[in-house]
Amino acid sequence: MKDDSLFDEISNIDHRKYKGKLVVFYKKERAGRLFDFYEGKSKKHTFDFGQEAGGEVATDKLTDIDKLLVATFARRINDVEGGGKRSRAAKPDNVHKTGCAGTEATA
Repeated sequence: MKDDSLFDEISNIDHRKYKGKLVVFYKKERAGRLFDFYEGKSKKHTFDFGQEAGGEVATDKLTDIDKLLVATFARRINDVEGGGKRSRAAKPDNVHKTGCAGTEATA
């Protein structure tokens, strides 16, 4: 993806405030999630990019997240626009209606 196309998509970034955090996303709050922002105690800023994108970053300097943010933004554009699906862990074969592995549902 070209950098110019990333700039064109910036207008599609939105946010929602929740108690204790700010959620920043591209078009769709879940599929397009860029990061959750928390005000940190030990560091000034805490960003949670999710496990697949690099996890949590606590920093006093916003420039510390530049590369991770651009990579996450490009990936989310692809996920939302390209219909890419995020990987989910497969359910074990022995999970039944009760939802507990190794147990069987009784009729």
